[in-house]
Amino acid sequence: MVTADYHWKYTKPDYDFGVLFSTPLTFLIQWRKSKIDGLAARVSMPNFHGLSAVTTLGTSRDRFYPPGVGGLIFNTPPPPGVFRIDHDQAFQQTTHAQYQWKTNGPWIGFNWRYESGLVAGAVPFADTTTPVDLTVLTPDQQIQGWLFCGNVFPTLTTPLTSCAPSQYGSTRINIPAPGTQNDDLNPARIKPRHLFDVVDRGERVTVAPNVWCRTNRLCSNLC
Repeated sequence: MVTADYHWKYTKPDYDFGVLFSTPLTFLIQWRKSKIDGLAARVSMPNFHGLSAVTTLGTSRDRFYPPGVGGLIFNTPPPPGVFRIDHDQAFQQTTHAQYQWKTNGPWIGFNWRYESGLVAGAVPFADTTTPVDLTVLTPDQQIQGWLFCGNVFPTLTTPLTSCAPSQYGSTRINIPAPGTQNDDLNPARIKPRHLFDVVDRGERVTVAPNVWCRTNRLCSNLC
């Protein structure tokens, strides 16, 4: 069985959240207007000899239009044109499949989550010649973004300050190639990822960390 929806929302004015420098304090920022649209679908398979499955998938395009008409922006200058907020993602899906032997027998379930990558926000980017200024980020922010300059990674005591465009990048974020960044058409995005886990009669076995290590070269506890 398949169900699908298309949503379209136009708001004038609209709001997003701002952050006070590097603190956890947030507040509203009002923009001139926004246009948000996307697709959502659900595909399900009824129980067939103990096997069932369901998939939900969708996409979201979230575009905001300056200028700002309310609130204060502390961290970065307002974007000069249309920009995408960090709800924008080209594709995401979650799939669950389950098999149960007989009516009251043992069962096993499998989950798969895929995300193509949300917009990453105000990540420094490079033009073709000018060194990238990384002083706008705290050392912790540079570490969390897994930024690098050549083979040098930041630490809390020795953050990156600048980097040549050809050597600048991130292992966690898709940063546009030098000279190609566009807040609307080609923003920085979180790298795609897959998450998997297996459930056996209520006992969860998470295999996501192993997959994350193989595909993104980063081991962390994702449970």
